[in-house]
This record gives sequence, structure tokens and C-alpha cells, in this order.
Amino acid sequence: MTRVMIVDDHPMVRAGLRALLSNTVGIEVVAEAADGYSALHRAALGGVDVVLMDMMLPKLDGIESARRMRVQSPDVKVVMLTSHLSAEAVRSAIKAGVSGYVLKDVSAEELAGAILSAQSGKTWLHPDAQEAVVNAVRSPVEQDWRTRLTGREVSVLKRIAEGKSNKEIAKDLGLTEGTVKGYVSAVLAKMGLADRTQAALAAAKVDLK
Repeated sequence: MTRVMIVDDHPMVRAGLRALLSNTVGIEVVAEAADGYSALHRAALGGVDVVLMDMMLPKLDGIESARRMRVQSPDVKVVMLTSHLSAEAVRSAIKAGVSGYVLKDVSAEELAGAILSAQSGKTWLHPDAQEAVVNAVRSPVEQDWRTRLTGREVSVLKRIAEGKSNKEIAKDLGLTEGTVKGYVSAVLAKMGLADRTQAALAAAKVDLK
């Protein structure tokens, strides 16, 4: 029997999860907590195998709670249950030592599967969480902005990287200063940068063709 503690600051959510898992073979809900500190205290008392933890908790958030749980109670597995999805959130959770990342739209069967996988020493990631991480790896920031720049914008960026002024760029490309200024604004927006110095530094790290 896998003994589970539910950690969420909303009593109705805890009650719902308890009811959802009550009919699941091999799982028993043995404890509840409303915040990270309470969860750590209860886990330290023993008798808990898996913690089903919300990411957004008062006093001590889910990520930090999972990180401390790993040190304090290394035999206890943590499954993050959240509605928050981003590659950074998934990576932070994994670095904190969680054994599962589950979105709140999963079925009872999927939730039980994540809990039992954690107990058996495996990691369970929601398909959307897997996709978020894979996409982040496939599309690094520098490649992302490069795919959005037009040929003319790349030409402008090259000259920004060379330290040229708008007037000099305009002369090189046969454009007016006003037009160049518009291109510079577009380049900065697509790169997500605040000024041309940052743009020049970013451009220097990649091969602009």
C-alpha cells in the first residue's frame, strides 16, 4: 500500500483529491497539509511514502518544499500537482528532486499512475510538461529570434554589432535614418532586448548569415 499525503492550501481541493484517490487500489491517503512547513513536519514523523504537492503554497512554495523534503526525508517521493505549465517550472521541479509533474486536468487513473510510478522509483511527467521541456531544448532563445528576423533586419543587426550608428547604417543600406530607426526597434522587439548594446552582444554569440 502506497501511503500518500496531500498538500494544498485549499480544503476543498484536498477533500476532492482524497475522494478521488479513496477508491484507488494500492493507494491510501494518510495525511493532509495546508502549507510547505506543515508538510515537512508531517513527513518527518514517518508513515508517508508519496507527497502529492501543489506548487503554489503559502509560507513555503512547492518547489522549495520539495527541495527540503529531499534532504530531510529522502525516502519520501514528491509528485507536483499544479495547473502551472512552463519549461522553466518543470525544470525547477525536477532540479528540486520531484518524482512527478502532474497537471490538474489529469484523470484519476493518470494521477494514480504518477503516484505509483514515484513510489517505484520512476519519474512521471505529464505529456504537456514533457513537450514544454523538449520544445525549450529544440528552440533556444538565440535561434528563436533568428527565425523571426527578416533579411533586412539581419542586415541592420549585423551593422549594429559592428557598432555603427543609424546614420551609418542608413548610408550602407541606402535607407533613410527614420527607416533604419524603425528596423532597429523591430529587431529589439523580436529579440526581446532593451537596447542596441544588448543586441550587439547577442549577435556576437551567433553566426548571422
